[in-house]
Amino acid sequence: MNLSTVADIIGIFAAFSAGLSWFKARKHSKKAEQSLSIIQNYRTIEIFTEVNRRIDTIKVNIRSIKKGSNLQRVYGEIESLINDIVNDIPTTYTQLIEELRKIERAIQSSKDKNEPLVDEDQYKILDRIDTIKTSTKIIVEDLRKGT
Repeated sequence: MNLSTVADIIGIFAAFSAGLSWFKARKHSKKAEQSLSIIQNYRTIEIFTEVNRRIDTIKVNIRSIKKGSNLQRVYGEIESLINDIVNDIPTTYTQLIEELRKIERAIQSSKDKNEPLVDEDQYKILDRIDTIKTSTKIIVEDLRKGT
């Protein structure tokens, strides 16, 4: 057996070993992708759970608006919460973000006029908030089914 034959045999084993390693790496890569998808779903569920909590806070703040109260402070808190929610929601949920922006514009309008949200205006905003909350609950349930 000469040296070139031994080198050929070593080369064949090395190629076989490299092919086997590639196959195992591909298998583990698929498992890692599945794990990453599950982690991303859980993170999105956490985000929307926090969004629901903040939406409840917004509803309480809107219901507490009365004449004579410090409207600018309350409206500022509501706008801050809405901006936080919009920044936290993944950009793929554009319809939800647009609804929040509509609420923000209505709040900004009342803030600029220095008028409290009462009666019909308040009910319209609370109705939009309820719609958003229902949407987020549906999203969370869909994500939970996916995990």
